[in-house]
Amino acid sequence: MMQLFFMFPLAVLITCDSDITKETLFSLKHQMHKLEAAFQLQNAEIHELKAENKELKGRMEDLATENNELKDYLRLQLRAHQKRDEVESIGFSATLSSDVALGDNQIIVFDNVVTNNGNGYDFRLGQFTAPVTGLYAFSVTAMCVESETVINVAIMRDSQVIGVAFANGYFF
Repeated sequence: MMQLFFMFPLAVLITCDSDITKETLFSLKHQMHKLEAAFQLQNAEIHELKAENKELKGRMEDLATENNELKDYLRLQLRAHQKRDEVESIGFSATLSSDVALGDNQIIVFDNVVTNNGNGYDFRLGQFTAPVTGLYAFSVTAMCVESETVINVAIMRDSQVIGVAFANGYFF
């Protein structure tokens, strides 16, 4: 048996309308230009947003720092308030138990501490340090025991004179 094969030529004719192709290409190019312009605009906006984001991050860091500082300040205020509540009154009263010869610019260290509410007076140094923020009043009495003796006493705060007392031993 013999088989026969027949081959028929098949031709496909593709026709193009050149006007339609040109319009389509033109339209596609136009759309591509629009997309490129939109892409560039979005890139510029992204760049601006990144810069704004960087500024906002810096501002947030500044605000976080400020917030922490305010928290610390509030904690200190709360502690001071609690200390005030713990101590009914703050103050000290102290005297010298005997006559003392004083030199120039000598700190008077009182050896007889009568009261020391709040423990602000340091009897070793002769200094008072306010344990809490507040208003404090000080009173000093100075007396000379010998005639023709003069004494000047100063109350100091951080090396600054804030009050003085004067006495002389002249009898009239």
